[in-house]
Amino acid sequence: MDTSQNPKKAKGTIRINATLHTYIVYTLGRRGLSQAVLAKVCGCSPTFINQIVTGRKKSEEIQKRVARILGFRSWDQLQCAAIRFDFAMNGGKDGVDGIQG
Repeated sequence: MDTSQNPKKAKGTIRINATLHTYIVYTLGRRGLSQAVLAKVCGCSPTFINQIVTGRKKSEEIQKRVARILGFRSWDQLQCAAIRFDFAMNGGKDGVDGIQG
């Protein structure tokens, strides 16, 4: 979908990507890891990992590796955990645009 024609969708997508990035960095930090270490384990550059976790690039293989390294079965499961984390950090208020309508 071309998000330039739907600004609300673009804003929601950007917010979810930011939420996912924050959650991944938080989870890595709790495990004493960094995006650089994650990149090495995944076999790619730190720049590419950053592009993946911020939603600027897609690679199903790298997304699957990131999810598994962080203890999730899939990228979708990781995204759901990130949204729940964001919800909890916002005091139970919907912090991700478009989740509650």
